Amino acid sequence: MKLLKFFLLVTFFSGCYAALSDSESDENAHDEFRMELEQAFAANEISSTRMKRFVQKAKKCKVKTLSRLAKAAKSSKKNLKRNLMRSIVGKKMWVPLFWAKVPLADGKEHLMPFMLPHIILHKLAQDSSSLDPLKPQVNDAAYARIQAVAKELQDNPADFISVGLHCDGTPLGRSDRDSMEVFSINFPSWRDQHMLRIPVAIINKKHIDKMKTIPRILEILAWSFKCLAVGEVYDFEGIGGTKAVPIGTKLPKALLTQLRADWACLKQVFGLPQQNENAGICHLCKATPDTMQEVGADAVWRSQRYEANEFHKMQQDRGIKPCPLWSVPGIDVSIIHLDWLHACDLGIGADICGNIFKAVMPFLEGSNQEKRIQSLWREIKQWYSANMVESKIDKLCASHFLKEKKSPKLSAKAASIRQLIPFLQYITEKLFQNTDDRVTEYHRTVLHLARSLNEAYALLHDWDAEKMARSCRRTCLLLRSLRDHAVSKKPDSLDWKMKPKVHIFQELCEYVAPIKGNPKDYWYYKDEDFGGYLQKLGSRLGGPNTAKSIAVNVFQKFCILNRMPIAV
Repeated sequence: MKLLKFFLLVTFFSGCYAALSDSESDENAHDEFRMELEQAFAANEISSTRMKRFVQKAKKCKVKTLSRLAKAAKSSKKNLKRNLMRSIVGKKMWVPLFWAKVPLADGKEHLMPFMLPHIILHKLAQDSSSLDPLKPQVNDAAYARIQAVAKELQDNPADFISVGLHCDGTPLGRSDRDSMEVFSINFPSWRDQHMLRIPVAIINKKHIDKMKTIPRILEILAWSFKCLAVGEVYDFEGIGGTKAVPIGTKLPKALLTQLRADWACLKQVFGLPQQNENAGICHLCKATPDTMQEVGADAVWRSQRYEANEFHKMQQDRGIKPCPLWSVPGIDVSIIHLDWLHACDLGIGADICGNIFKAVMPFLEGSNQEKRIQSLWREIKQWYSANMVESKIDKLCASHFLKEKKSPKLSAKAASIRQLIPFLQYITEKLFQNTDDRVTEYHRTVLHLARSLNEAYALLHDWDAEKMARSCRRTCLLLRSLRDHAVSKKPDSLDWKMKPKVHIFQELCEYVAPIKGNPKDYWYYKDEDFGGYLQKLGSRLGGPNTAKSIAVNVFQKFCILNRMPIAV
């Protein structure tokens, strides 16, 4: 009898355990379903109306853990998206939003949200065991700058975190005005999270007052970086808005060591010169549209480098209001990182591609231009297959590199152009390295140019600063030689035109890279990818279209889809 009772007891508890396990399994599945639904909504994969239908049907199927979503789904159409987002965000806004008044295009000041750098780092410091991985090593390029600034501030350089700031426009729709200006930060020394980007300020371009909005945003960012430089939140008259972190709060110390933006943004946002200004086209030297044509070792601009803060003084003398960021300790134009993507891939690389395509045309099969372009396209496709290229151009026609009244230039994505640089050497060697009577000194120079440019690109993967500087200068000298030849044949020729990006290419390879290292380590591809990511979050599927709503929408969705990086 005792044995029977024991057997029945074991059976009963086994059944209870199995039922409990099934219950826990169901609950976990319900949680996973809810999280998948929330993330799909945050990623703009489903609209608020469809989200409502999903929640209603899930409730009928007795899916648990949906009570908050179900309550929000009962909202009217006008408030549906807002309430759904509020029910999802909850405690997932791991960075408190900072609100400050910003003048917009309507002439009024509006409270706008920010995820400021000092608030982000304050939160990281609270929830992380150590912030050491965010600090640069002694051999990092940023450490020398931090060391100099820390000496001025009478601080220990080992206490400072290195921060990078990127600014760029991200499209939201078809119109250029239907886009948003995005400021984001990253931590260049954080090896495990080198891809990490966090948005700090967002403004729809159609709401921007050209004279007031961006300067105000930069003032707020400058205040945040000043707080990090001194390691404490201090009051700043005029900032206004709510203080997400109280005045007097101690902060981890950090300095801005990188500033990244394309050339249009550097001009419009940070006040740098345009590439066609007679007074000067560069923030590192006194090159002009005329002197930048000199590319050799004796180029006059090489002896006209700006000394510390000389560029800022010159801008002030010309009546140009300085960027508010320059008031932050240790920050000046020298922290601007010139970028391989814009200077080379979309700059000199695209120009040389277009000109070489034009140069090889007479040597290709075909009785007219269209057929010869088809022959070139076959060569490219065969080369793609043989070399297993991932980033490809989809097709090739005359309008992609030959346009009336414009110099030859290949129109394509940066990564696709970068992948075509070795092809330029391949096709010129195939067509110009033979005994064909049509091959002249001009064609051999084109071949040498293709080899030199390809060598520079190859050095990104086998870094050598001295070789890169030599390859860059040789490339520019060959390009200048081809330009002189084109003009001698036809004075108004647009072939092999020397554009300002040639000078930026030389500054990057001959002056910046020897100090800051391989351009591949700080090029903008990661920033461009992040811009595309935010574009998906910012795209609207209904709801209000105000400057505030778009910024809040992106910040909330970013925090929902990206957990706080506390594993440092």
